Amino acid sequence: MFEHLFTRLEQTIPGLRSVSVVGEDGIEVESHAPQASFPMDVLGAEMNGILRTMERLQKESELGKPTEVCIRTQVHNVMLYDLAGGVFLLVVTEPFELTGRVRFEVQRLLHQFTAVLA
Repeated sequence: MFEHLFTRLEQTIPGLRSVSVVGEDGIEVESHAPQASFPMDVLGAEMNGILRTMERLQKESELGKPTEVCIRTQVHNVMLYDLAGGVFLLVVTEPFELTGRVRFEVQRLLHQFTAVLA
């Protein structure tokens, strides 16, 4: 369903470790993990907890709905993008990969991800 879009991200983001479409419950819809050394389903479920915290923060502080969450660690960059209707794109890259470049490449394909979901 999303394989052609995953492949395009892999071609344009050299440091891509994995990419996955996950539901708001953290359950993986589809995944592409060319270099993943960790369980994507566990990461998706844990990121769901972060999203729920962000939603509470949004309600309490009126910051607005989060459209992107980025976590940079010494080992990986983990980015979560809101696609539509409680479905998210989870992208994991090498730490050297520039988050701005990843953001740009994801934004270029975002409408295609949402079209597949429609």
